[in-house]
Amino acid sequence: MIIGDSFIWLHFPKAAGTTTESALLQNFGTDPSIVFDVTGQGVPIWHETIQERERRTGVSLGGKDLVANIRRLPAYIVSKIHYTESLNPDIRHTREHLLTGRFMEADGWKNSADALLEHYDFTTISHWLRTENLEEDFIAVFGRYLDLTGKDFSTLSKQMNSNDYSRDLAKWYSRREMKRLYRKNPLWAKLERRVYGNLLHEEMY
Repeated sequence: MIIGDSFIWLHFPKAAGTTTESALLQNFGTDPSIVFDVTGQGVPIWHETIQERERRTGVSLGGKDLVANIRRLPAYIVSKIHYTESLNPDIRHTREHLLTGRFMEADGWKNSADALLEHYDFTTISHWLRTENLEEDFIAVFGRYLDLTGKDFSTLSKQMNSNDYSRDLAKWYSRREMKRLYRKNPLWAKLERRVYGNLLHEEMY
């Protein structure tokens, strides 16, 4: 989570969050009006929701615009499954997980795409940054709250994902399978259509 005077950026998992955080930290890390979560040490807090943060700290975060990252659902599921398995080799997903948008967290918790959106109370988020258009959306959204003049955001085109798997979604899904995935996750499908203007199978095939 990153908290500014009038915005809160939520670190929605597996949607170029580390890349986004790095760009903000690089350009605004010394700005006293922006509070960055400490990462990589102690109890992880950077994926907290608004409710979790308020409950833990007792501090109200109301009155600020919420910003978060999003990505195409098929790409999200493939990425999430591979990431979980890289953290916990004892976890193995089946093809049915891939086709229904269900996945395991590294601690064994059963989760799904729509459940994750609900966990983050997604209807309260004002602005979404599309992972696939990260630099463009970053400038458009954060330009509302910060002076971006003279800042360098070139790192946004170099997303920090080291997991080794094919990003060619046609190798993971047929058009019919993508349609099924969206049907199984209607909340994500509705959000993706609003943010992107269509669903991925309508564009790919």
